[in-house]
Amino acid sequence: MDLTTSQLVSTLLAIPAFVPATVCTGYLFAWFTNLHRFRTRSLVERVFWSIPLSLAISTIGSVLVGRFLSLTAVVVLFVASALGCALVLANEARLNRIEKTKWIIGFHPLGNRAFLLAALWIVFTVLSLVDIEWNHRLFVNVAALDQSYRVDWTESVLHTGVPPANPLYFYKQPAPMRNYYFWYVVCAAVAKMAHLNVRAVFNASCVWAGFTLAAVIGLYLKYFLAVGSRLRRQFLLSIALVGVTGLDVAVVLFNLFCYHLSPPADLEAWSRDGIPSWLHTIFWAPHHLVSMLCCMFAFLLAWIAPRTGTREQAFSVISIAFALSSAFGLSIYVAFGFFLVALVWAVWQVTIERHGKPALLLACGGAGALVLLIPYLYQLTHSISGSSARPTGSPAALFSFAVRQMIPPDGLMATRIFSSLPLSTVATANLARVLLLAPGYALELGFFFAVFFTFLVPAWRGRVPLTSAQRCLLFIAATMTPFMTFIRSGVLQTNDFAWRAALFVQFPLLLLATELVTSWRVADRKPDAPTAIAGLPGATPRWLRSLASLALVIGIFSTSTQAFMFRFLIPLGDLAAHPS
Repeated sequence: MDLTTSQLVSTLLAIPAFVPATVCTGYLFAWFTNLHRFRTRSLVERVFWSIPLSLAISTIGSVLVGRFLSLTAVVVLFVASALGCALVLANEARLNRIEKTKWIIGFHPLGNRAFLLAALWIVFTVLSLVDIEWNHRLFVNVAALDQSYRVDWTESVLHTGVPPANPLYFYKQPAPMRNYYFWYVVCAAVAKMAHLNVRAVFNASCVWAGFTLAAVIGLYLKYFLAVGSRLRRQFLLSIALVGVTGLDVAVVLFNLFCYHLSPPADLEAWSRDGIPSWLHTIFWAPHHLVSMLCCMFAFLLAWIAPRTGTREQAFSVISIAFALSSAFGLSIYVAFGFFLVALVWAVWQVTIERHGKPALLLACGGAGALVLLIPYLYQLTHSISGSSARPTGSPAALFSFAVRQMIPPDGLMATRIFSSLPLSTVATANLARVLLLAPGYALELGFFFAVFFTFLVPAWRGRVPLTSAQRCLLFIAATMTPFMTFIRSGVLQTNDFAWRAALFVQFPLLLLATELVTSWRVADRKPDAPTAIAGLPGATPRWLRSLASLALVIGIFSTSTQAFMFRFLIPLGDLAAHPS
């Protein structure tokens, strides 16, 4: 068996190996607490609830159990959860036979299309991430630049436990890892449980990151936007829109033909502080995506919990605590961005919306998350690691103020007007970056930039009032924009905070985009029932819809080009260098 076949087989085996960690733990918690009437839901909807809830519980749970007991104890926990799920389902099947009732599957309508999309996602992800052995040569994908480190860190968890030793830093004694290693603990536990190599498990984790995104989208469509009878079709539409990114391919082609600049290995590398596509985030850094989804899952629970009783609200707060504590350990940058947005949102809810109960529940869950994070926070504040200092030895600020740079400002600074300004070079550069922010975001967001302004400007949505959920999504995207524009992370040269905080702009705009495109489709069909367009934006100006449609096509082409370069850039480069 060659290396490619071996990786294909092991990666395919690793996908179901994640089920105890990504489905079973949350299923058991929701079943025994009957969270939001979990037991009355269809099996498909239970899975949608179980995936984000499982990751919220499994992530912080595996870290705490691994820290105070061992990684073997984490494996035992996962195996026990799988057995518990099997017993619960078997007992439910027995009761159904006794009561002569049938399972509520929830597969139809359109379930076959969703299943096909899931299968295609598995095939696409696995073929994109495995190494290709051909003609006695080995070709990796572009994301191996980052994934090689993450696989090494996961191996360290297997060998050194929790907290893991940093395999990239050793001076006299091992130094523990500090920043967001929780994802590697989950992957290590799955690798130990299934006896699979870490590389295959990490590849499978990217598959599950995509499944988690789909699950949270589905929950938001049903319980947040309350799309009603449009749920199935709007869900499939949202999955399709995940394949849309900004106008990156247009910028790269412009640079190629006008400035003769070679296309970068990653299509988005033309921008220093760009907004990564969904595909980029899933393949390069799935833990950041899962962190955002844990935050938004906690937000969803806080949003819908006030409609339930006291007991249900208590279990929702516990779930929020699990989700937020896991989010912090998955990505400090994402969790910090959510904290900033949630703080402003809470003030807005109390003072403007006059509805403070969701903010109170979210705050209570945040307090619970702090309790769960005490061991990790103690480690962060009482351990010494090489990552806590710059190469020069001076302390590194975790965050600092700076203007985000998407379009390089050099061309604007070279103009006569900027050359004559009585400002320092730094001030001139910052002024140029500020002026280039709007076109930069237009290029990075593309179609979603048009979505944002369609919902923001009443005349562009037919002056149809926004629902409270739509206002909330728009508020989250608008609030995060200045934070990710003027705050940057300072530990590394790369602005990780700006890259990852943008997820809180992308996710709300993705949901709003499904509303907008659905309104276009409904308007084109001219339905007789007025309830079919309830809650959807009104008529969009023809010029705006044409521009948005063009950006949509370019965004699809950008993602397709990025996927092609991701997989085939290195093999094609090697073929060009060694044609024989």
